[in-house]
Amino acid sequence: MKSYFKFLSKNKLYTAIELFGLSVALGFVVLLVSYATMEYRVGATQRLSKNLYVVGSEDYYGMTLGTAPEFFPSFPDIQAWTRVAKDFYIKDLAVGEEKYQVSTMAVDTNFLQLFDYELEGASRERLFSSNQEVILSRSFARKLFGSESPIGRVVKADTLQLSVTGVIEDFDTDDIFPPVDMLINIDHMKGKIQWMDGFGNVIPFVLLDDHTDVEQLRERLLDKYVDYWEYFERSKKEGTFLAGSTLTRLDHLYLNDAMQSHQLLRKGNHQQVVLLFLLAVVLLISAVFNYINLTVAQAGKRAKEMATRRLLGESVAGVVGRYLRESALFTTGCFLMGCLIAWVLRPLFNDMLQTSINLSPTGMTLLWTVVAVALLSVVCGSLPALMVSRFSPIDVVRGSLRLRSNMYFSKVFIVIQNIFSAFFVAMAITMALQVHHLVTLPTGYRTEGILQVEAFWLGWKSEIFAQAQQRIQALPQVKKVVQVQNYPGQCGFNGSHDAEGNLTSWLCTCYMDTAAMNLLDIRIVEQYEEPTLGKVWVTREAQRYYGITREHRTIGGTPTKPEREVCGVVEDYRANHAVATPIDNSHNVISSIEPRLGYGGLLLVEVQGDRAEAQAAVRRCCDEFSKERAGYVVDMGVKYLDDIQNEALLKDRNTLHLVLTFMGISILISALGLFAMSVYYSEQQRRQIALRKVMGARVRQAVWTLSRRFLLMSLVAVVIALPLAFKAMERYLSDFYYRIDFPWWVLPFAALFTLLVAFCSVISRTLQVARRNPIESLKRE
Repeated sequence: MKSYFKFLSKNKLYTAIELFGLSVALGFVVLLVSYATMEYRVGATQRLSKNLYVVGSEDYYGMTLGTAPEFFPSFPDIQAWTRVAKDFYIKDLAVGEEKYQVSTMAVDTNFLQLFDYELEGASRERLFSSNQEVILSRSFARKLFGSESPIGRVVKADTLQLSVTGVIEDFDTDDIFPPVDMLINIDHMKGKIQWMDGFGNVIPFVLLDDHTDVEQLRERLLDKYVDYWEYFERSKKEGTFLAGSTLTRLDHLYLNDAMQSHQLLRKGNHQQVVLLFLLAVVLLISAVFNYINLTVAQAGKRAKEMATRRLLGESVAGVVGRYLRESALFTTGCFLMGCLIAWVLRPLFNDMLQTSINLSPTGMTLLWTVVAVALLSVVCGSLPALMVSRFSPIDVVRGSLRLRSNMYFSKVFIVIQNIFSAFFVAMAITMALQVHHLVTLPTGYRTEGILQVEAFWLGWKSEIFAQAQQRIQALPQVKKVVQVQNYPGQCGFNGSHDAEGNLTSWLCTCYMDTAAMNLLDIRIVEQYEEPTLGKVWVTREAQRYYGITREHRTIGGTPTKPEREVCGVVEDYRANHAVATPIDNSHNVISSIEPRLGYGGLLLVEVQGDRAEAQAAVRRCCDEFSKERAGYVVDMGVKYLDDIQNEALLKDRNTLHLVLTFMGISILISALGLFAMSVYYSEQQRRQIALRKVMGARVRQAVWTLSRRFLLMSLVAVVIALPLAFKAMERYLSDFYYRIDFPWWVLPFAALFTLLVAFCSVISRTLQVARRNPIESLKRE
């Protein structure tokens, strides 16, 4: 190994470029493989993860409270079933005089027969023997009782006196369920939600054996649904309320992009996981190619050493083995540096991916790491070893050893690296343009300087809302406070029906009074009558669609019994956030409310002065008010409307930042590789250039002679990369409802940028060689 270290020390430029490229690439791979592993583990660590399925419709997980007991017993394929539901009614818990905010999940008594979680106290076979029992999470039990045993203690939830019969381990990052504080018997939900209505409120899990025909069972379940609910359709079409049947395996739930998210199930983004993993692999391939390329280019410098070893008796296999050992040493060193880079960059990636990447190794991950590093060492070392082993020892004796290696492999690798660079540039610019478009997309209503305060926990009593409103209004930073049920940034959908009751369109509805409309600068274009409770304002677009005039101002139903009466017309605005896809044939309307009757839920607060100071003042006021009313501080979600809009774009922004990072690293590795190869090639060609200059060639011609093959290779890469980039750009933009027109100019820009980087990477060295005194170059030869 001494000769190898001596070789590295003599070729510091190549060593530094190889070390940087491979270490950085491996650092990114460590981070993103750890992230992908965490994401794929969610739900998959359960013992029955391949036999438990969630029942749902075509777009949504979950069914009704009564679906399982009413339908499942008639299916022999279903070996067992259990249900979970979110209890929104129990908001706080009292232990003696102390009150605590609580999150509650209702489960069937056989929940732990199908799910593996550690339990203390209660029986796994039957969690509850009555509705007066409760099971606490381990962390919540410590919060309530400290180091004392909670078993047998009594807690109060609203009017319920509940006895703590068990403690269950906390749901963690491997679990499909988000963390909750306590479990109660699902029988509590009877009377709170409808038995055979309220789809999605309850999630049924069914246990199937390995031989069950899941597709056939899904079809038979769909037959039941269509037969029972007359509005249930077999497949989704325009105007459909509910359609289809799904059975989704537990280990496929988290990364299922086809289904809508659910408050009781954690949801990841499969496309993002795959994209980031592929980007890391591409970066690693680029770095490996760079390593091989530079090592092959330097093969001639070590050929004499290896040929001499052959003369002294070392076999070809020995030479190849020596190269592989050197490659293993170098790759292992790069991997260790990559782990350090991953550790340093972990907080940044956690922020961008909104997660906590676990870099702690396990026995299995260590085994796979050793295998991966060994494989990488073989890949990196094989080609240079074969290149050197082809030199004959007799060439050393004759003194005719050829110290130049051809550039066949180098050409291929440089082309591939530049393909990656051009592709990244085109995608990064397209993503930046699309994200900027979403950020600057007009809403049609005011969002700046207005805070949203979530007050649903107050219930629907108007006097309590009025008290909160008065407290906030008294702040010097506050100009005005209004009550709304929601606003255009978070609309819901209601159906519009014809005289026969058939669904004809969707109304994207927000609920507010004229005071809130004025606060949001939603301009009234035309008013037909007083906006009393239940009457709607339509936008200009909805007015055109429904043919609303002063004489005809109803939507749906019949002329004598209209479904909705229109009180006026307002300017158009955009509903929901910029990345939301509106339902087909939906139209924006505002339904009038009367806050004095208790139709609230949110407070919109217009503030003045310093933005951060005003937000802090309102938050302190809300904390004090909630402490007085509930006995504990309730987070009332005090946020600016424009911040809420921007938070919806967080995933797209973070993906953009990651792609920009990969683009920068990829371009840097490619540029450094081109520079190093230009140094090597220029040194090889110095005699030819000297002879050309002696014969009268100018510096400019010499520079072109040295640079053209690198620029031609980059041009070939651009020609290959642009069609790939075009398809990827088109696919990326198709995911957005509000999208930019295809930016054709990005493709030639990416091509020119890649060629410019290639030119800048080689010009300094080629210019230096071209300017060298030809006599000095010929003397060296």
